[in-house]
Amino acid sequence: MRTEAGDVVYSNPLLAVGKSATVSERNHIIGTTGFTGTYEVVKVLPRYDGTGLHHYELILEAIQ
Repeated sequence: MRTEAGDVVYSNPLLAVGKSATVSERNHIIGTTGFTGTYEVVKVLPRYDGTGLHHYELILEAIQ
């Protein structure tokens, strides 16, 4: 979704995972704590701090 200011806002669930995680788009994740259900990884976004890769943010989509 795009706001009036032109910002892109994701309405899908977002999950942060450590930098050592091995995950790819189209992988499936099963939520057991904090969220339940099965989700497909739509996008993998690397996030950096001042020294390098810090973690990944995964944009998820619920699978019905």
